[in-house]
Amino acid sequence: MIGPVMVADPPPGWVAADVARPVLSDDVNATVSQWTATRDPHGSATLLAGCLAAPIATWGWVEDMRTPIANRAIGTMAATSQRITDVPMEAKPDGSVFVLRAAGAPADAPVLGAARTYLGFDTSRVWSCFVICATKPGETSAPLACDASVRSAHLDGSSDPPPAGVPLRTVTWAVHHPAATAASGAALLGLGSVLAVARRRRPRTRINA
Repeated sequence: MIGPVMVADPPPGWVAADVARPVLSDDVNATVSQWTATRDPHGSATLLAGCLAAPIATWGWVEDMRTPIANRAIGTMAATSQRITDVPMEAKPDGSVFVLRAAGAPADAPVLGAARTYLGFDTSRVWSCFVICATKPGETSAPLACDASVRSAHLDGSSDPPPAGVPLRTVTWAVHHPAATAASGAALLGLGSVLAVARRRRPRTRINA
């Protein structure tokens, strides 16, 4: 599958690792287009870059779609970090990255990793991508080895999203301008009522001779 690719260079000496891919339900309508993991020689920290590709409907893309797609990337990233660390994880934004800690841990709890998410496009698909550097609890210094890899990661091969067609732009405008839409709808309804009355067939009056 040709499309955007996550580029995240591991530290020197890291080796390929095996991290289970997410199991996507049929209603998600997405496929795993990239899944690359490396691990330090001691196995204490893992760096993973992944992307999910999903088709964009034929009527195009509007920015209202960005939030649910971005949330998909964050959710997949958090679930993947759990596979790496073997504990439930929380991802909280901190500048350009997400800080990873054990779920429910206080703000001063040990950091178990860092991650970033990205959106990419081609003419008909959207990619939700992420990069993770994470370690298991008790090895809090390990994420520092690949923290720089997360911060320098980038998405290659992405293009602008396909433009929205007229029907989708019309619907989006209506959602963001409810008052104007309601006024236009009322005006059209009133005009329709006038036309209906004007065109209604009137009963003929019979004149008796």
